[in-house]
Amino acid sequence: MMHRERPGGIGVGTSRAAWQARAVFFLNGLVCASYIASLPALKGVFRLDDGALGGVGFAFAFAALVGMQAMGPLTAAVGAGTVLRVSLAALPLLLIALPSARGLGGLLVAVGAFGAVHGATDAAMNVYAVGIERAHGRRLVNSCHAAWSASAVVASLAMGVTTAAGLDLRVRTTVVAAIALAGGMVVASTLTAGDPVRPRRRGVRTRRGRWPRSLIVWGLAGTVLLPLLFSAVGRAASDDADSGLLVTRFTGFVYTGILLGPAVLGVAAGRVGIAVAMGMLVPVLAAVTIVAGRAMSSVPHT
Repeated sequence: MMHRERPGGIGVGTSRAAWQARAVFFLNGLVCASYIASLPALKGVFRLDDGALGGVGFAFAFAALVGMQAMGPLTAAVGAGTVLRVSLAALPLLLIALPSARGLGGLLVAVGAFGAVHGATDAAMNVYAVGIERAHGRRLVNSCHAAWSASAVVASLAMGVTTAAGLDLRVRTTVVAAIALAGGMVVASTLTAGDPVRPRRRGVRTRRGRWPRSLIVWGLAGTVLLPLLFSAVGRAASDDADSGLLVTRFTGFVYTGILLGPAVLGVAAGRVGIAVAMGMLVPVLAAVTIVAGRAMSSVPHT
């Protein structure tokens, strides 16, 4: 069923709006995974040691956090669609700039800019997808994250093959950027400016080894859990503007954990051993489960 547009909102059918959101996730995953797969090559091009490479990773993560948190007020003011129109064009161009940076300082600036735009895109696309869920009353975020994962796999494989073929890093990033930019222009032309509103209603090469079963279990759990959490955050909001703010804040918390978690765990493992350090997470996760269960009981179900 197609819904007519009302001022400031999204007036597209459920299926069309869903595919628009999935396409945005796919393009973001394509560019982000290409950057990650390019890190070993960047390390060689700029002759970085492990410490400098860690600084590059920190610059990306920190800038992404800043970009995400800036999106709360911005998406509420101009709409997630407007933000995505700009970021989908900027992100591929910044990917091209990475191998052309001058020295470590230039690389840090380029990676920081890339991370900030990636963070803005990540937050805005989740706001957009959650808004469609709220507008149309159907699950969407899980399939959007599946699209992101699929594109990440495609990009990683493509970068690996082209690296093995001996293609220059600039050539590889340019090809990915051209594809993402062309796709972004097509998708951006279909996005509405405002956030979704409720429709009208009647009335580095390593040796291969076997994947640990625990890693597979954790991966599957994260794949299922994270999209559900984004949906729950969106449903907990009182209106679309509040939904945008909550989703961007939640995204920031997720990335804060990704940034700080390995560092804290690494320090703890160095002092007490990895087994004990991992065991210390059990009571923390149990407490999170209890608190989350109580919080979720007040979230409206759709």
